[in-house]
Amino acid sequence: MKKILLLVLLLIVIISFPISSEAKTKAKKLPDVLTNNTEYNKKKLKYAYYIPKTAENPTEALVLVPGLRGQGKRMITPEWKKLADEQKWLIIAPTFVFEGEKAFKEQKSYQYPRVWSGEAFNTIFKQLAEEKNIRINSLYMMGFSAGAQFVGRYIFLYPGKVKKAAIIASGGNDTVSRKIPTEIFYGIGEKDTKIRQEAAEKFIEEAKKRGISIVNKIYPKTAHRYTKDMRTDIMAFFRQN
Repeated sequence: MKKILLLVLLLIVIISFPISSEAKTKAKKLPDVLTNNTEYNKKKLKYAYYIPKTAENPTEALVLVPGLRGQGKRMITPEWKKLADEQKWLIIAPTFVFEGEKAFKEQKSYQYPRVWSGEAFNTIFKQLAEEKNIRINSLYMMGFSAGAQFVGRYIFLYPGKVKKAAIIASGGNDTVSRKIPTEIFYGIGEKDTKIRQEAAEKFIEEAKKRGISIVNKIYPKTAHRYTKDMRTDIMAFFRQN
């Protein structure tokens, strides 16, 4: 009987003994989507990033730019991580802060990368090179809504950087004034706003006249959305050689 009591007491002591902080740290799974901040011209830019499991030092990056007031980190979903692992791409997803309608009307908001957001975005690559020894040579970019405005303008500012771009439901684009080597996918919902429909039609027509490689798709019964069908098509477009 005494032996049984001793065993019980021993078990109680083992169970109640606190786990060391080191053991807790080892047991805790580290996040695979990381966040950081960079700065350009006194403007801070937060971004999330994912390093593929298949490459410690990737040389290409997939850029996912959310819609207005969207969080970059939320864009990095399992399906995009799977693609990044498959293609050995880094994922970068910036979170731009909207500066208001006045700045937008004056073409000074982040949707206009020539003003400040383009260079602010570029500082991410400098930071990753310095801190992570990751040097990116080319990009695959996708933007939705306000993010699509940024992407649609960025590719004309830095055409040599971007291999392929997906513009989804952009609310406005600059005039296509020249040919660029970037291949473009343009998607929009059938029931999206008239302004976005007209912006899409104009951009696609101008791009084709300039000899830019562009494919487009209208999604039936779809309003202003970033849908699974869109993501599936974008991924297929990015995978094509």
